Amino acid sequence: REKEHSRDRLTEMYGAEKTLSVRQAIVWRLAQKKPVVESVIPDLLIAVLTVEPDRSIREEAVRVLGDYGPMAEESLPSLLRVLKKEESLEFQMRIVEAMKSIGAGDAKLQTILVHLEESLRIQ
Repeated sequence: REKEHSRDRLTEMYGAEKTLSVRQAIVWRLAQKKPVVESVIPDLLIAVLTVEPDRSIREEAVRVLGDYGPMAEESLPSLLRVLKKEESLEFQMRIVEAMKSIGAGDAKLQTILVHLEESLRIQ
C-alpha cells in the first residue's frame, strides 16, 4: 500500500511539470541510473507512462522499462493500458517488445505476446 501511495505521489509530481525539456531530462536521467536505484525507477517510469502527453518521452520510458527486463514486471499492467490507448502501430510494437523483455521468464506470457505481435503485424 505504501509503494502504491508513493507511485501516486510520483505520478502527481511528474504530471505537474509543464516543461517538455525537463520531462525529457527526467526520463533520460532515469535511463542512466539503473544500478543505483533500481527499485524506484520502474515506479517513476510508470508515472511517466500514466501522465506524459508527449509520445517520444513515453516511447523512451517504454524502452527503458524493457531494458529492465523482469525487474520491471510490475509495469506490465501499465504497459498494457498504454498499448490499448496507443494508435501508432510502431509504438504498439515497441510496447510489445518491452513486454516480451520484461516477461522473459514467463512462457505463457511470451506465447500471448507473440500472438499479439502477429495480430499487430496483420493490421
